[in-house]
Amino acid sequence: MKRPELKTELRVFASEVVVYGVFVFGYLWAVHRYLGAWLDHLFEGRRIVYAVVALFLVMAQGILLEQLTHVLVQWIMPKRLRRQNRHT
Repeated sequence: MKRPELKTELRVFASEVVVYGVFVFGYLWAVHRYLGAWLDHLFEGRRIVYAVVALFLVMAQGILLEQLTHVLVQWIMPKRLRRQNRHT
């Protein structure tokens, strides 16, 4: 890999990490703000339901954040680099 390509890929990777971090923070803030009291109530009274809901939230977070990050990286990544990645 040539040096300019490495710099471009590192820039794309850094952008992806920053965007993903912002999304994770936003997701955690929203869940805490809007579902926090309800989740606490479930945890205190109905642990099985809480476990199922928590598992669903973890899976939904992973799927949603991965899709959002993928779309944004495709939008951010230079077209030239996308063409190179298709051929390798």
